[in-house]
Amino acid sequence: MFAKIASFITASKVAEQNKARQKQFLNWENIFIVALIIDDKETINKSELDKFIEGLKKYTEVFFVELNSKQAAYGDWKCVTKKDKTVLNLPKDFFLQESKAKKYDVIINVSNRYSLFTANLTARLNAPFKCGNADLYGELDLIIERKESQSLIAYLKEVVKYLEMIKTA
Repeated sequence: MFAKIASFITASKVAEQNKARQKQFLNWENIFIVALIIDDKETINKSELDKFIEGLKKYTEVFFVELNSKQAAYGDWKCVTKKDKTVLNLPKDFFLQESKAKKYDVIINVSNRYSLFTANLTARLNAPFKCGNADLYGELDLIIERKESQSLIAYLKEVVKYLEMIKTA
């Protein structure tokens, strides 16, 4: 029952955000601030990921979603823990208010493809362009499917390759 309520809330939040949001594809050269959403189900080599992020030469804020943890795993990433979720496993408003105040140029969601939490978070963060590996409720503008055996870094390199291909007038 809680899952159906959470699903309904997420679908309505996505629809509300999509109606209010000015969607816009951006040239890679015009992207300066990136939000990267990853969940704790992902196998992460943090030093390799930090090196990849540094190589982007973009300001990148990493949202590491670890909803079963009481303590943040990393000090330099925005870790989303048990205290940041509601009973329905959706983002709490106080957490979102701080995050929604920031404006990102692109959001890349590489989390579990069936995560209501990250779908809700993706929809509610402020960005004109959103991409990821799975679209639950229409929260993404660009879907780049990830192969099951593909590592996180290999997938992110593929995403960047596609983002670099986008050319707008």
